[in-house]
Amino acid sequence: MKKINRFLLLFLVTTATIFTSCSTDVEPLDPSVLIPDSSTNGQLKVDFDGQTFVATNIQAVVNSTAISITGLRSGNNDFLQITLPAPLNQVGTYTWTNATASNAILGLMYSNSASEGFVSAPANGDFVDFPAYTDTAKVTVTSIDEANKTISGTFEFTGGRFDDAGNLVMKKFTNGSFTNIKFSGDVVTPSGNTFFAKVDGVAFEPTSVNSNVLSGSIFVSGKKAGVENITLTVPSTITPGTYEFSTFGTYIGMYIVDTTQNGTFNADSGSFTITTHDTSAKKIKGTFNFVGKSLFSTATHTITEGAFDVTYQ
Repeated sequence: MKKINRFLLLFLVTTATIFTSCSTDVEPLDPSVLIPDSSTNGQLKVDFDGQTFVATNIQAVVNSTAISITGLRSGNNDFLQITLPAPLNQVGTYTWTNATASNAILGLMYSNSASEGFVSAPANGDFVDFPAYTDTAKVTVTSIDEANKTISGTFEFTGGRFDDAGNLVMKKFTNGSFTNIKFSGDVVTPSGNTFFAKVDGVAFEPTSVNSNVLSGSIFVSGKKAGVENITLTVPSTITPGTYEFSTFGTYIGMYIVDTTQNGTFNADSGSFTITTHDTSAKKIKGTFNFVGKSLFSTATHTITEGAFDVTYQ
């Protein structure tokens, strides 16, 4: 599996825990859980492929751990996501250089109706073996208006993805801007969702429980205040039964402590059981347990007594 697939998965999981209602190209975002009228919520736009992407539905979160902005373009069913890491959460310019200096991930991603995800990467990162790729990622936050709860800035990046033949496909995004985007401190959790687990024997009691569909997968996440979360990823077509987790594969479990590269623990052993999955009502219920291991150290965390019962969007 190519390294970019690991990064893309981590980016999708991280942003899925921040944005509870970001759907994919196959299922457009539910406007009832976003700010539906972009005319009253500023503007998010960027140029690529000789056109200008202008988001019609926008959501932003600014809190003590991250700045996150996502925009969907209705009709085209494509979306753009920007995630800026802690501890850089302030007005200023964000690049891969100052993000990696803080051991964090700079998230810039575009996904289209063909389920093609283009992500940025540091110069010495996932695309280092492809000399045609040049890191151009830069996000400048020009203002955060706490009184009116709006954020403004500019951005650009070069996104890449691997095709089925292993070739690098690139897309350049320029003249990006987000202007007077309304933000909240966190997103609203859909009512009725439940999630519980123990981390190293200590109860993990999330402050929000979210589930959504993204790129053909269902994400189920229990999230504490800030970034810490446990997230499960399964195919949207999954049926009741017991399945084994793997570090890279179809059935994925993650315990994420923070946005640093040492803060993510992937399930490379353990299992989960789907007891019910009603695709019409979009309800899924199950149990899980796994041992999470870091990709960058020998640290581990044991997740036990996991259980969830959620409605996804």
